[in-house]
Amino acid sequence: MKILGIDLGTSNTYVYGAHKSSAAPHPVILPRVSAPDGCVETAILYEDGSPLLIGHLAESEYYANARMRPRRELRCQFKPEIGEENAGAARWMTDFLHMLRKELPQDTLEPDSQIYVGVPSRTRESFGINLSQCFKDAGWPAPSLIKESDAAMISCLQSGAIELDDLEHSLLILDFGGGTC
Repeated sequence: MKILGIDLGTSNTYVYGAHKSSAAPHPVILPRVSAPDGCVETAILYEDGSPLLIGHLAESEYYANARMRPRRELRCQFKPEIGEENAGAARWMTDFLHMLRKELPQDTLEPDSQIYVGVPSRTRESFGINLSQCFKDAGWPAPSLIKESDAAMISCLQSGAIELDDLEHSLLILDFGGGTC
């Protein structure tokens, strides 16, 4: 795929892909870690001596055996902390993104792929800088960051939910996110 869009949510993450010749993105299914609609829980599980797990695998493994929990660390809801110079959150995000990249179906990420990542509209500049660094450290191409509200508008225009002429009239698009609106 030439273009990947990532909705990196506080609770859930979605990856969409499109070829440059197509304006219609579609969900990229990660066979082991995503739901059929492409949803990947934004969660990562650490356990001494075990490989990292993300998504529903991380959550189900964490809760499967209560006796093992003292040896395990489940991290989720860490996205908002990225802009706060939180080294732990940056590590968790980098590890999550590394595992997400590793789970992509073969040939999804091409050398010249463009990556677009939605970011909340009202974040500090440090959020984007730190998030971009996490992507880089996880082995992704440098992402282009796009405000989630702008992405919602683009999606509505591309899907035909609204027409360009509608923009001349009063129009309001709300992006009800997990952490922001």
